[in-house]
Amino acid sequence: MEIDLEHEVSRVSASLLAFDRLAHTLTFRPRGAKPVEIGVDEQTLRNWLQGTLLAAEQPASHAFPHERAIELLVRRLQELHEGGQDPFTPFRDRLRAALTPSLDFSSRSRPVELVS
Repeated sequence: MEIDLEHEVSRVSASLLAFDRLAHTLTFRPRGAKPVEIGVDEQTLRNWLQGTLLAAEQPASHAFPHERAIELLVRRLQELHEGGQDPFTPFRDRLRAALTPSLDFSSRSRPVELVS
């Protein structure tokens, strides 16, 4: 089943969160505060929602998985905002890390040689 992520994000979050597929933006609109935006494509947002759902420490619910993931994401963004932080900081860090080439030349990053 293909999910219209733009529609579902808005519906499930009661418009606290909006995704614009064409503009590649996710906007969080905390109540009584200025909206916060991050540039993100649909695949990355789907990955974030999946990660949010997998990291949930709460028992499963009867909601559809995408609905639960959106609810959890909104709750996390709200917690960060209420704590005085940019709610997208963890996600900005992930994007930055994904775009930064790794220069780790430790033995862990070298191929293992098989000795016969």
